[in-house]
Amino acid sequence: MDATQLAFGDRSFDVVFSHSVLHHLPEPALALDEAVRVLRPGGVTWLSLHLWTSDTGSLDPRVMRGDADLPGWPHLRPSAAGLALQNAWVNRLRLADWRRLFEDRMPGCRILLDTDQLAHLAPAARRLQDAGELRDYDLEELLTRSLRVLWRKPPAGA
Repeated sequence: MDATQLAFGDRSFDVVFSHSVLHHLPEPALALDEAVRVLRPGGVTWLSLHLWTSDTGSLDPRVMRGDADLPGWPHLRPSAAGLALQNAWVNRLRLADWRRLFEDRMPGCRILLDTDQLAHLAPAARRLQDAGELRDYDLEELLTRSLRVLWRKPPAGA
């Protein structure tokens, strides 16, 4: 079913769950609007997505497995253009864009950032920025692999 045009009535579900879908949609805002629409008041949402600006954001399987002999963030660096395989279409929303989308549609949501690789990747990201690459990106978005969003829809009349 098309996540941007769900065939369910308003307030049909107690839980909305989405894992690794939103970053593949050209208009994820429409899917979020639908998730909010079909969720009952008091219902909960759990969403996760992979961040395009992360080191693995290209979703190149070689990079995802960690067995590629590729430079860091190859999909973001002009000097590495074409090295990352584009096996899956990924929208290019950045961390600030995602935050805005979630906060606008799901006020009070908790946005949890997966920064497990922070200590390992921070020096490499800083070196690249010092060398003039990746300067359009802040460290937080370069070092966040995925987001999880938790939200409880306010009860009716709240």
